Amino acid sequence: MISFQSPKLSAACSLMVLSPVLVSCAQQSTVVVEVDPTVRHHIGDVTGFERSKYINMHSSPTEGEWDSPEMMDQFLNGWDVYLGREAGQPRLYVDQTPEDPDKPGYPSVEHIEQFGLELREAYEENTAIHQYEDRTELIVAMHPHPFFPDGTPTDMGWAFANMEASATFTGHYFKHFYQQSEDQPGPPMPEYFEVLNEPLWDLVDSAHAKEDVTREDIFRFHNVVADKVRELNPGTDMKIGGFCQASADPEEDNFEEWDRTWGSFMEIAGDNMDFFAVHFYDKGWDRGLQYRTKGARMEAVLDMLEQASLIELGEVKPLLISEFGMTGVDSRLDAWSPERDWHKLNAYSGYTMGLMERPQIVEKSMPFMIMKALWWNHEAGNPYRTRLLREENGEWIYTELAHFYELWSRVNGERLWTQASDPDIQTAAFVDGNTIHLVVNSLDLKPVPVQINLPVDAQPQKVTLRHLHAPKGKPVFDEIDLDAVPAELEIGAQATAILELHYDQAPSPKALVQETKQYSDSYLHEIGEQPLTFKIPGKDGSSGSLRIGISREHDMALQPTVLFNGQPLDVPNDWRGIDQRTRASFFGVLEIPVPEDLMKTENEVQVEFDKPGGHLTTVTMRVFTQTPTR
Repeated sequence: MISFQSPKLSAACSLMVLSPVLVSCAQQSTVVVEVDPTVRHHIGDVTGFERSKYINMHSSPTEGEWDSPEMMDQFLNGWDVYLGREAGQPRLYVDQTPEDPDKPGYPSVEHIEQFGLELREAYEENTAIHQYEDRTELIVAMHPHPFFPDGTPTDMGWAFANMEASATFTGHYFKHFYQQSEDQPGPPMPEYFEVLNEPLWDLVDSAHAKEDVTREDIFRFHNVVADKVRELNPGTDMKIGGFCQASADPEEDNFEEWDRTWGSFMEIAGDNMDFFAVHFYDKGWDRGLQYRTKGARMEAVLDMLEQASLIELGEVKPLLISEFGMTGVDSRLDAWSPERDWHKLNAYSGYTMGLMERPQIVEKSMPFMIMKALWWNHEAGNPYRTRLLREENGEWIYTELAHFYELWSRVNGERLWTQASDPDIQTAAFVDGNTIHLVVNSLDLKPVPVQINLPVDAQPQKVTLRHLHAPKGKPVFDEIDLDAVPAELEIGAQATAILELHYDQAPSPKALVQETKQYSDSYLHEIGEQPLTFKIPGKDGSSGSLRIGISREHDMALQPTVLFNGQPLDVPNDWRGIDQRTRASFFGVLEIPVPEDLMKTENEVQVEFDKPGGHLTTVTMRVFTQTPTR
């Protein structure tokens, strides 16, 4: 719906440029989104939209399931998509590698070298895919089986004797399968290596897990493999990390889950990792299992990873979000449907928008879907549930998931300052030449009316509205040309709208907002009778968004009293996303505006709840410093 009658706003609803999170005015249903084409917004040292970081496909140039070279070119070049992630190839070759006859339980290095030579030669001959090298920042991940040495045999009938034996295969795999120098051409060396893909889910938590495998064993395995890969591949720039957690629920068992997962991993292997990897999924769809993670919950998990890393290891480790989307055990065996694709689509954009706010920390993010997945019981009529392509009448066509790439295909440029009057509306804007791309994503479960506010002297000559929504449960992608910005537009439930604002000439920058992330001096505290006090850096003359991570039972208040340098802050009784009532407790981040007259270089934050119970997990702050451009 597009309404051309502008709503009347009260003076109390006027917005200030550097107020990053605002509470909606009472009884006002319309969300106000502010964007100023003259105000740039840089986050850390990142100035714009890095497409290769966010618009990715879980595939590689050598993927055998592209339907045709023309489809591959249209998808990658036409929609400006990047690659990729590879988890199957190492497993394919380890299952063809014989055991070393002189060293039981170890791989034949001679055969690894021969396999690598054959693959590199095949790659060199396949010149048609070389054009996609610039579109590929490859993540390689090993499957837990058979690489973790728990006695699981390879298809050749032998099993790795120990961690060193498995690390030997892995180190030689990278040494021989990828380009090492001009004398050894082949596929470019991967950018990232995840030691194991979702190892705890497979090796510890699943029904077929072996009792003698511990989490600590798995974390030590990361060290052994990382050391061997670096030893056999000296000088490589490939980054190594883990532990690639399948589902981050640190608050379980009164945060014992944190202690036995990330707390233990950081202690055992943290110093040896170049990055930390984690997966995020919304779980369930229309059967009551609405465990959405996007929004405040994802923010709480990532803030905890960042702050713990800084305190325990002395640095904020980069983050690799190598899978995210939607899944559900209840729907895995169902036939394909556009309704199920919609739940995945709204997860992709919701997660992407949140991760885009951390470009200085997130190394890469990967919406999870794969090509045809013919290896997944396809002939038995049970095709894989998260695919880019599906078969219809003997032809391979796009599933609805392709709309994610179509929607984002034209977004690029330098970031502009934006803000919304409701945390459920995520915004970002980028100026690319004469065009501004304004992204508005909704985490709300119902349609939301939105008013776009632009300066009166910054009205575009033309507008293109692209809207991915599901008015009847099935994805619909609309593209509409307009003469002006709508006075009001309706964003569908969990939908995404991208407005292209076209100008006669590129808007000139007049101001810059420089954003930095700051962390307090401690984390993970039980909420007791007494206030909790934290020290956190800031910057004189800047405003901020104070972020407080909390985990509490649903009958407990989620709106604490917060003093910032002794002065009370206006704490919103709202957060990103749902109320999380489908979970045992709430775990999320509250985002609280800090006015610039309270901000100092060193700040004290005091947090007090109405009664004891639950945990305060993190206190961090986004600091915004505005300066005129020269």
